[in-house]
Amino acid sequence: MGKEQKTKSSKAFTLVELLAVIVILGILSVVGITAVSKYIEKARNETNIEAKDTLLVAAKQYLQDNKDQAPKAIGEHKIITAKELKDTKYITSDLKNSRGETCMKESFVRVYKSEGTDYSYTAYLYCGDEKAPAEIEAISPVITKFDFSNADD
Repeated sequence: MGKEQKTKSSKAFTLVELLAVIVILGILSVVGITAVSKYIEKARNETNIEAKDTLLVAAKQYLQDNKDQAPKAIGEHKIITAKELKDTKYITSDLKNSRGETCMKESFVRVYKSEGTDYSYTAYLYCGDEKAPAEIEAISPVITKFDFSNADD
């Protein structure tokens, strides 16, 4: 009788095929992780922007209701703290950043009278252990001087 021949099983994967699948899965996971991390960063930024927007809207409403608190002369400014806005119920819950840290201790809105009844509002959001600087850079009004003394008639 002749020798029996051993046949290969066609149901098994070769080492090359397994390595190819692992490489493809690795590439897909890198692309996926990159995309997900971009979405996470975008969500964090949006959370911080929403907290600033909430602070600005509350300060605007506060000054609408308390006109006597608004800066009177052009170039003057007023600071409205987040704590003051919460104490007066213009903010109903603590502002938090994307990491869940409270932003109520140091945050504030600076209201600057630019002209007539126009005010500019700038929100400064400090969360967690962040400290507000001792002095915020002042915005100087733009004043244009016209000299009409030498004007021709």
